[in-house]
Amino acid sequence: MELNILTKNGEGLKAETSYVLLPGATGQIGILPGHAKMVVLLKAGQIKYQDGGETKAIPINGGVGKILDDKVLILA
Repeated sequence: MELNILTKNGEGLKAETSYVLLPGATGQIGILPGHAKMVVLLKAGQIKYQDGGETKAIPINGGVGKILDDKVLILA
């Protein structure tokens, strides 16, 4: 899956990953390849993702996530 995190200053991260864990407004949302298309409101927390066998985390102060066709786009 492709993970893109965009900030008001431009692109913050672009990575290939096997999963993404998002801090949704109503709880954590796990995204795997082939996930249903959706738009989700994000709260302050951490976006976690797999990078080369290592779990990494990126802090955000909220935003919006869009999931479609094995792509996760975060506007934070």
